[in-house]
Amino acid sequence: RDIIKPKTKRVIEQTPWLSRVNIKAGAHFRGGYVVYGNCSSPGRVLRVKLKYADPSLDFFRRVAGDLLARYGNPFEYRGDLEGAVIGNKWSFTSPTGESVSLILQRYTGDDPDWTRGAVIKLANRTLMEAERACWEYKHGDDKKTNEVRSDAAAPDFRGFLPQ
Repeated sequence: RDIIKPKTKRVIEQTPWLSRVNIKAGAHFRGGYVVYGNCSSPGRVLRVKLKYADPSLDFFRRVAGDLLARYGNPFEYRGDLEGAVIGNKWSFTSPTGESVSLILQRYTGDDPDWTRGAVIKLANRTLMEAERACWEYKHGDDKKTNEVRSDAAAPDFRGFLPQ
């Protein structure tokens, strides 16, 4: 509670069943955020993303080594061919049967949509899905207004492509 920035609280645009609040920088992290539920478990933390203060490759490798020693080989490699993104994903099942993922990632590219440096993400995928299902149950088809029906005619993409 002491590390969140309450004034940054907002509902996530494309997922109204979730809210996000930023966290304050500290000795080890330069920021991040917490995602929590708005429907089946209001206020329950479902996902955490922390940006490490040290962006160096050496630091990233040390953290990755510690996670490998603790959890074994990752479930999935997270990276791109250019090497701008490197990382690993571990998947776990909690004692109550919930699917939990842990991702350690480092980005060195120039895309402003990505966070430069090292980040760690922890998410309870089961609870996030329960939030979505709860929202859809309570709000019916409100979320589905932008979906294309399977029996609809194929769209004409010529207007979306350069001529």
